[in-house]
Amino acid sequence: LRIIDQKGFIKVQRGHASCMKTTAANYMTAVEQLWEDMAVYQTELIARPEFYLCLGARVSDFTATDLEQLQLLMDLEVSTMEPEEEVIVVAGNIKQT
Repeated sequence: LRIIDQKGFIKVQRGHASCMKTTAANYMTAVEQLWEDMAVYQTELIARPEFYLCLGARVSDFTATDLEQLQLLMDLEVSTMEPEEEVIVVAGNIKQT
């Protein structure tokens, strides 16, 4: 998966990723779903995905080991948007082995 800006520059490139299109009001539902869907369970740990929010022309990246911490960080970015504005949520992780 690649996130490319209007000039053609690659902002994000991930070999194992998933994305969902939603609104600013409902973005957390998409994050929660991707948090579980993209988790990689290994012998001694759970590898949680890294997240990218496409907010208009901006791409913000987030990494957290706790969903509540992730929500607090993301809320800071999304709170400046109108509820009906489009948000693309991207989650990337290592491949399940």
